[in-house]
Amino acid sequence: MTTKKRARSSDLLKFLSRYFSHPLRVGAVAPSSRYLARAMMEGIDFDSTRLIVEFGPGTGIFTDEIIARMHQECMLVTIEIDPHYAEYLRGKYHERSNVVVVEDSAGNLEPILDRYNLSDREVGAIVSGLPTPAIPKPDLTRMISSIRRNTETGAKFRMFTYAPSVMIPYYDWLPIRTLSKTWRNIPPAYVLGIN
Repeated sequence: MTTKKRARSSDLLKFLSRYFSHPLRVGAVAPSSRYLARAMMEGIDFDSTRLIVEFGPGTGIFTDEIIARMHQECMLVTIEIDPHYAEYLRGKYHERSNVVVVEDSAGNLEPILDRYNLSDREVGAIVSGLPTPAIPKPDLTRMISSIRRNTETGAKFRMFTYAPSVMIPYYDWLPIRTLSKTWRNIPPAYVLGIN
């Protein structure tokens, strides 16, 4: 078995373990496909972006795609509230000095950037794998405020859903729109975004 296949197998086992423990917090029935990961990156300028934030990286499917594309001077801050996923990601990315795994709520983006001395950098992109309906309302309100502040200064925002009509109302005061649909995912998923 190749290293990539072993890593995907390990990711799948970790995903299934967390899904059966906390299905609402995980919010998906299967890990996102690499096709969805690629679709989530469309329109992000990886050459000029020096700070990317990822909400809810889970096992790191989107994280891997971001790392493969980002500039060597770019910092990636992944924010994962599930302690099991956070521990898994710290082990997976421990050799990467430009990847920070934070065990916290996505609603705490500004204090997290302050904590890691990154508040002086402009956020170029926010990529979210979070199951929005499962986020507590205070955290969701702070998270959406952070998304709004950063997208108003040009940051790209990307998220996915299986049902845009259910998801978009959570973000009703943001100019979010459907960007694409990925059929090669279980189930097929829509990529939503700003900018």
